[in-house]
Amino acid sequence: MILTGLIPLAIFFIFTSNTVHDAILKVNEDRLVSLREGKKLQIENYFKQIRSQIITYSSNRMIVDAMKEFNQAFSNPGVESIALDSGLQNKLAARYEYQKANTPGAGNDAVSKWMPQKEISRYFQSLYISDNSNPIGSKESLDAAPQDIEYNRLHKKYHPIIRQFLNEFGYYDIFLVEINTGHIVYSVFKEVDYATSLATGPYSQTGIGRAFQGAKNLNDPNAIYIDDFQSYEPSYNAAASFIASPIFDNGQKVGVLIFQAPVDRINDIMTSKNNWKNVGLGESGEVIWSAPIISSETTRGF
Repeated sequence: MILTGLIPLAIFFIFTSNTVHDAILKVNEDRLVSLREGKKLQIENYFKQIRSQIITYSSNRMIVDAMKEFNQAFSNPGVESIALDSGLQNKLAARYEYQKANTPGAGNDAVSKWMPQKEISRYFQSLYISDNSNPIGSKESLDAAPQDIEYNRLHKKYHPIIRQFLNEFGYYDIFLVEINTGHIVYSVFKEVDYATSLATGPYSQTGIGRAFQGAKNLNDPNAIYIDDFQSYEPSYNAAASFIASPIFDNGQKVGVLIFQAPVDRINDIMTSKNNWKNVGLGESGEVIWSAPIISSETTRGF
């Protein structure tokens, strides 16, 4: 009699356990799908916001004027000689040695590969990077180098405004690039890509170089080009994505505006600022998702 009673009870227990297990699994699956779709919407909206900002900023009259004026002042700095003396050359070389030592995976030939070949590039890198008294990571604090040249006056005029925009919206860096030579004639943070050519320089085949070339070929002022996140040597091989839009002045293409996307903002969305437990993902969970962010023929990756 006991055995007869236990068998149905065991069957009932197994059936109930399986049913409860399936129900719990379904609830968790639905929760994960909901989290994934929520993160997807957040990422899409974030990149739509970036798209709107870069299109609006590239057509802003101040940016158009800054692009034209920086182009002229960079090409003609107004000094008799832009060749660096031995002291400035050594300081610039030391900055590149620091870059090599702090860039994971950098080869023995990194310094010779990265060092700009053009004197004009080395000159401006000396002014705003190696001869800039602010520590590495804070080079953007310099409003203007002390030399009495037009470029420095323009930098003092425009830099605080663009820097404020960058800080307000959390971008990693903002670049103004001359349309023909591809020179980065302005950068907020002044990493070692500053003043190099995205047409022929050491980073022409990287994400920022592709973004420049992609935007250069666009004839619609409301179009953008996005390059996917990849490791980027000027940022010590941290992941970087670049969003670019052409700059027009009365129908003439005069330059390219490039935003370097803040990877930490993307991480904050995907990891809920590392608060996995509070959103039901345990102690170390993270939402992983890959899908098109912006449907556009000018978008790469994602």
